[in-house]
Amino acid sequence: MPLDKKKGTVNHTGRIKILRDNIQIRLVWTNKDPIIIKETFKLNLPDAIMPNSQILLDVRSRTNYICFDLGKKDNFNLPDDPILTNMGYNSITFTVRVVNPDIPGLLSAKSADIRINPPKRTKSKSNSEKSLLGFQIRDLEKGVPMRLEFPPLDSLSQPIFIQINKQECGILFETLEAKEPAYEALILPANITCIAERLVSDTLRGIFDIEEELTLTSSWHCLWNYHFGTWTGKSLGEVDYHDGEEVSKWIDSILSAWSLKSGNPAKVIYRHMGGVSQ
Repeated sequence: MPLDKKKGTVNHTGRIKILRDNIQIRLVWTNKDPIIIKETFKLNLPDAIMPNSQILLDVRSRTNYICFDLGKKDNFNLPDDPILTNMGYNSITFTVRVVNPDIPGLLSAKSADIRINPPKRTKSKSNSEKSLLGFQIRDLEKGVPMRLEFPPLDSLSQPIFIQINKQECGILFETLEAKEPAYEALILPANITCIAERLVSDTLRGIFDIEEELTLTSSWHCLWNYHFGTWTGKSLGEVDYHDGEEVSKWIDSILSAWSLKSGNPAKVIYRHMGGVSQ
């Protein structure tokens, strides 16, 4: 009689089989080394496995291999920084192994291979379509979910980044990268406001020349000023940026134009929180 799903099954080798449904692994894909999202990692082990058994997580990609020692069954966990070094943007295979505590080297349980493929890359955009705003996963201070990172003043045609806390908000980065509408609607308005306010501040301080010519290598100030102008019909040069009230109205018009382009983010949030459209 087969065992209950949560308890696992025994294969012909006598080892307990850990079922795929009892394992959850999610990754943040970067251009270099993928990262396991620690807070979403789940592993439900069969009751028949002894509490002091050693739990190992094997990770393979092409010719690269990593083995994470998760500890004993009664107290196991991923390391604090589960980076998959040198794995790259490739398919990755995970296997859970359980070592018998009484006979070193003898496996008492093993999972089937779990293969995770990277998301398909979109075709690279031309220089004229470069992204103005991106997301990065970074080490931030404890409790800080995100921050806005502006390019250095001497950089050319570089995007502004919303940096996400790697240790505590990895799943948020993954969600934003997937362009989940509700989360973009919650996060982007405040950041767009900050960008517009910084643009005004840098203009008042003489850091940005309002007469700068737009080129493919322009500063972020010039690129954003151009796009704000296409959204609202007015760039900063057509606004009295010394007048706080006029600046506030200009920023309001930017948010209004962005919301119109994005398909009513307020309603997206309302639906996401359980509201019923009327």
